[in-house]
Amino acid sequence: MGVGKRIRISFFVPRNSDTVRVGTSATPSEVDRGVVSAGAAFAKWACRPTEERIRFAERFAEEIRKREDQLARLISRKMGKSVCESRTEVAGVVGKVNLTIEGMLERRIFVSKKKVSTYYSADLLNIF
Repeated sequence: MGVGKRIRISFFVPRNSDTVRVGTSATPSEVDRGVVSAGAAFAKWACRPTEERIRFAERFAEEIRKREDQLARLISRKMGKSVCESRTEVAGVVGKVNLTIEGMLERRIFVSKKKVSTYYSADLLNIF
């Protein structure tokens, strides 16, 4: 692939090779812009209080729960798994969000006992 060129990408269902969709790759400059944009968004996210990030994570988990059936069917179709197995994956996402929240709370309690919560909270930014 030449510099700045796009390539066509086809996405298939593993069990029967049906095409799910066809798209094109990003160019290197588009990827670079995406990385810069993500860094700027992360900086804004990092400034939000832990409680606000937790509320966001809780809302995200609730939206995943609401869409469990839809997501399980999508995973099943795209990955060639049974719907039952795919539901387990969806539940796993919710479980991981809950573990992230628990970890944020535990670290916040630990940090506050050490009386460095403002300084140490920067380490929590990569949690979620």
